[in-house]
Amino acid sequence: AKPTAPYAQNGMVRFDRILMQWELPNENGSPILEYQVYGGAVKDEQVDLLYIGPANYAILTGLEHSTDYHYKINATNDQGTSDFSAYWQVRTPMKKPEDGMPKKKKILGPDDKVNNETWVCDWAEVLDHTSFENIYVNIDNSK
Repeated sequence: AKPTAPYAQNGMVRFDRILMQWELPNENGSPILEYQVYGGAVKDEQVDLLYIGPANYAILTGLEHSTDYHYKINATNDQGTSDFSAYWQVRTPMKKPEDGMPKKKKILGPDDKVNNETWVCDWAEVLDHTSFENIYVNIDNSK
């Protein structure tokens, strides 16, 4: 029998790329030959074929900043092609400022307290824009 639909379980979203992964579907007695990922920007109302291959992950690049995207996946074995997964929706983050990110930024000053608390946001500089591992954000409140 054809496989069951894959399930998009998680992904890592960066400025202009997404690494998405999905759970292996039930093969129903015949090995998976390939997966197909379809998707695009929600605003475009168009779904394109973005990946065909045997891996249960895909890196999707060339995305716009601050944009909602949605993706669906199917799987094929020698008995047929599964139904599509449910759509997985994600939003890409805002673009990094052209003049770089400060090492620490106070987003609310002492005169702008919320519930008598000051909130501070700090982050590490992105060193390699092709990596999925180099940005760290910490939001903290200090009384």
